[in-house]
Amino acid sequence: SIFAVKSYQSNKGNLFEAVGNVVIIHKDDTLYGESASIATDTGKFTIKGNVRYIAKDITIYGSKIDYDMKTGQLSIENARIATTKFYIVAKNIKKVASNRFIAQDAEYSTCRDCPESWTIYGNEIDLTLNEYVRITHALFKINTVNVMYIPYLVLPAKKDRESGLLFPRISTRLSEGISLEQPWFWAISANKDMTFAPTFWAKRGYGMDYEYR
Repeated sequence: SIFAVKSYQSNKGNLFEAVGNVVIIHKDDTLYGESASIATDTGKFTIKGNVRYIAKDITIYGSKIDYDMKTGQLSIENARIATTKFYIVAKNIKKVASNRFIAQDAEYSTCRDCPESWTIYGNEIDLTLNEYVRITHALFKINTVNVMYIPYLVLPAKKDRESGLLFPRISTRLSEGISLEQPWFWAISANKDMTFAPTFWAKRGYGMDYEYR
């Protein structure tokens, strides 16, 4: 289904043009934009101008969408994903499966005041909804300052708690000097967990904190 202010056909009916407040509904996907060009013989179309893609568990904003009705795959330029759990800003995001998206030249974060607190930049971010985020050539940024590089990083993108490393903490105190803390979270059960935090202090050496809940 295609809705627009006006539309017309050309190229012997093989090209359909829609202009003005365009809304396209295809199966479970809904796409918005200012204009759209649809090749009726191939099922491929392009939407431009403040585009938006809405599916069951995700909304993506951008400047241009290339969509294939036969495969359901799409590509969004200057894209932004914003959910209650995380956000991703990327030069390009491609949908390669029903719940899998690959972002190029992208930044990822779960913070509430981004980008002021922290983000992770990656050459490629592979997102599987309700499963994991996999980041290639990950570069941590805290207050826009590069602090750490990791060649490959996997983060959970689901509601259930999961054991694993938390983000490191770096601090400075006059009595202890610079300290580096690397917490590890252990999801023991649905109502129990423990956090171990091995720490190195420049003036005191090694130590560890732990918290059981």
